[in-house]
Amino acid sequence: MQYALHHIHHSPSIHAAIILFAVKPVSSQNPYLAKLAISGTVGEMNISSGGDVWVATAAGKVYYRSKTDQLWRENNISATDDELSSNHFERISSFSDATMILSGFLQNDGKEDFVFRTEDQGKTWNKVRFGESSWTDGAYFSKSGKAWMTGSSQYIYYTDDCGKTWRTFDKIEKTGNLRLVAVHFKQDGKTGLFGSTWNSLYLTSDNCKTWNKIPTPLDQDKYVRLSEANHPDIRKVRFLGNHYIIRQEGGVFITKSAQIEWQRLNDVVDFEVTEAGNLYTLQKDRSVRLYDPEFSMLWKSEKKMEDHAFSIAVKGERLYALTLNQLYQISPEEFECSALLTNKEAIPTPELKLRVGNDDYGFQGKDVLKYDADKHKWFRYMELNFVVTNAVMLNNKLLISDETYNRFFELNLVGMSLTAAKLPSDLINLKANPVVSLHIEFGSRGCFHQSNAIKSFTRSGNSFQSDKSPTKGPILPKLPSGIPANVVDSLVNFIHTDKKDQITISDLKLSKQDVAQFKASIGKLAKKIRNDASAAELDFDNNYALPGKNSDFNYYKQVADSLFSISPEVLTEVFAQPDTYWSTTTYTQRVIFVFKDGKKLVVENSYHHPNYLLLPWSVEYDGLKLKSNSLSFGQTLYRLTNGGFFGKEVGDKKYAIFRIADYLYRKKIEE
Repeated sequence: MQYALHHIHHSPSIHAAIILFAVKPVSSQNPYLAKLAISGTVGEMNISSGGDVWVATAAGKVYYRSKTDQLWRENNISATDDELSSNHFERISSFSDATMILSGFLQNDGKEDFVFRTEDQGKTWNKVRFGESSWTDGAYFSKSGKAWMTGSSQYIYYTDDCGKTWRTFDKIEKTGNLRLVAVHFKQDGKTGLFGSTWNSLYLTSDNCKTWNKIPTPLDQDKYVRLSEANHPDIRKVRFLGNHYIIRQEGGVFITKSAQIEWQRLNDVVDFEVTEAGNLYTLQKDRSVRLYDPEFSMLWKSEKKMEDHAFSIAVKGERLYALTLNQLYQISPEEFECSALLTNKEAIPTPELKLRVGNDDYGFQGKDVLKYDADKHKWFRYMELNFVVTNAVMLNNKLLISDETYNRFFELNLVGMSLTAAKLPSDLINLKANPVVSLHIEFGSRGCFHQSNAIKSFTRSGNSFQSDKSPTKGPILPKLPSGIPANVVDSLVNFIHTDKKDQITISDLKLSKQDVAQFKASIGKLAKKIRNDASAAELDFDNNYALPGKNSDFNYYKQVADSLFSISPEVLTEVFAQPDTYWSTTTYTQRVIFVFKDGKKLVVENSYHHPNYLLLPWSVEYDGLKLKSNSLSFGQTLYRLTNGGFFGKEVGDKKYAIFRIADYLYRKKIEE
């Protein structure tokens, strides 16, 4: 497919780079087709012999893509009423194109003892009971009509007539709570491998009559279990020739079956075995490799998937991988991807839209949309190679930004091309348009509460004076009654002009005493965690959360001793880390600068768990949205509010050192 490239002439106020970027026209498929929004966590994908793709989700939804027209549709079994809304589908499996089984956590009348079965390619579904109530965590279906399911009941359910009837095999361990969650069988229908939630791996060679327990990677100390809160579960198992390959606690391991000696495949995140017995692996960098049954590499892809794959499956010798927006079909002969298009709904009105000339345009992911006033529909006008996060008209030019919020491009809608651009340096002119008022806010919002404290200041000559009206809310008691105007101006300039792409260690203004205090605090933390493992867990009262009880505390101290050797690139990444902790309560801290012309500069951070000095800041001004990693802004605000705006720990330099050390340690253990 050809890309349209055109040079763009810029007005002097927008600085443009010479580099031109590619814009991809929409494909030959109908541009009015919407992209499917899959509801719920995707389970195990299924590919029919005819090439149709089936997906079931935890939200009780079932989707399929017809090979004939390549369009996605929702199957009629999808949750549409109270009875089906309790269904949590884990997988859709097939014996043939016509005969398929839906399993997972399916509940009716208080029982979970059935699956849904179809014999007409999903046109109609019937309940089939399989035995004791059970959440079916693991399953393996063969084309011979045999299948095995396992789950919370600890029993194994078996069929040899394509799921019409089921038999119950006894528990592997008669006592205890061995919950099996992964199953794979060889073509002989007798030799099977079963993994459990709690570090158990079993082999049968006579279809579940007798069992041999196999040492696991954890048994052989092939990795360190950092936290007791994490289950050493074995979620995926496969036979590969004379090898076993499994995934335990997120890591992928392989061993020869004759002599168990597990080897960790550090760069592998997922895997699947083909019908011919070859192995596909998904690498951390989203490339793909193919191995033969002896685990010798046959091929590695030059291309990479754009996003993480939620689910993978094989059909014949081809790998299928489903991402949020695309379906990949991969083999040594092809590396193709297609959008998840559907004709069952129109393209929804995009949240990000604006009018350019006489036309309305919108942005949705990587798509540039245009509104067809005659058909009263949106259609895909062009496709970019990045997700658009903001779009604004500035000096009669259309500027858009990518996922960083700080890289801007001028988009030529007529020529279908774009060019790198920078914001004008005089975007905020404090001499011509000074700040007239300042508002400092601190709020929290949860399921059963909402609070917001606001302290306002109004300009009076060369200072900003606190409003006589009392502060709303009890927070921020340490704020001064007056703020020098030059301090307010400096805060604006830190956001507006402090455009350093990278943070250096000198920016943190650390002293030897800061380092010594951090190392001492880590020693105390180590002692506390060894006595109480819960002290390592992340919550609102514990910013110093570690991966687990068995974390390498000395590594944190070593990082503190070598801070000045850490590159600006790494430091910038550390303090650009978004909040990964989730809670029903969200805190928002916000500073609003109001200018003479009425425009506002809003600098805020909404979080469940904060980074040092609340980095990175979200910034909005006159329709523009940016991210700022300005330490100077946070440091000045910290001094101005005597730390009251941030809390005791978030502005502490020990916390800055901890964020650096913790980031590096987690990167280390991922490798």
